[in-house]
Amino acid sequence: MMQLRHLPPHARLWLFLADTALSAAQQEDLNIQLTAFTATWKSHGNSLSAGFDIQHSQLIVIAVDQQAEAPSGCSIDKAFRLLQDFGFAHKIDFFNRLLVPVETADGLLVVHRSALPAMISNGQLSLEQSYYDLTITRLDALETSFKKPLNQGWVMNVINI
Repeated sequence: MMQLRHLPPHARLWLFLADTALSAAQQEDLNIQLTAFTATWKSHGNSLSAGFDIQHSQLIVIAVDQQAEAPSGCSIDKAFRLLQDFGFAHKIDFFNRLLVPVETADGLLVVHRSALPAMISNGQLSLEQSYYDLTITRLDALETSFKKPLNQGWVMNVINI
């Protein structure tokens, strides 16, 4: 979270989940690209106060202080385009919203949401295991409601057990 510490708790954030773990080289490449991007990110010619973080080799956090300068639709599109282009070059999908990142003893397990009920029923996952809620939109939620048990939040509607 070092690249996000300068932003206020109310900063707007976007979360992206890579469908596969990034290698160390890919993480370094993406880190370089996001560092350059956030340092020069503008909206209608005005600099944005922004930052990013790469967590668990798969979770990408991009945040901006909307109260200092609000990003325009075009400027937000540029952030999405950066990840889209990176993903295309590395055969990684950051935009499959049907994937759920679940915390396991072995690290992050990315599960298609349709597989969750069966995985819980057969004991591969438990309702107490944590998942990362990619629907949060404020920086302070990274500390308070990013990680939740599978029996809480929107995932309960999918599990329906």
